[in-house]
Amino acid sequence: MEDYLRACDVLISNPGGLTASESLALGKPMVVLRPVPGMEAHQTARLEQTGAVFAALDPDGAADRVVDSLQDQALRVRIGQGVRQNGHPDSARQVAARLLEAVNRAGGSPGA
Repeated sequence: MEDYLRACDVLISNPGGLTASESLALGKPMVVLRPVPGMEAHQTARLEQTGAVFAALDPDGAADRVVDSLQDQALRVRIGQGVRQNGHPDSARQVAARLLEAVNRAGGSPGA
């Protein structure tokens, strides 16, 4: 999947947790098509506020957003800022390091 994401300029997808995380980690703008009410809609709204994603209600709207993002340099800069603000490509490693530090501070031993 990573190879496909790296190859695209703009990702069109649902805002599922892994897809959004991978898109952000790779610095790819995302057009979210028809977010499902609940968690997807919440995540889309949050990411849309920072400029990392665009929401579209139908395929025509998604196509318009893709064309806009490819043709408008200032828009691409804003998208890039939003993606960088939300993307944390090394987050799993950072969480693991913090957990190991906490275990060590508590006098424990990882893997024990």
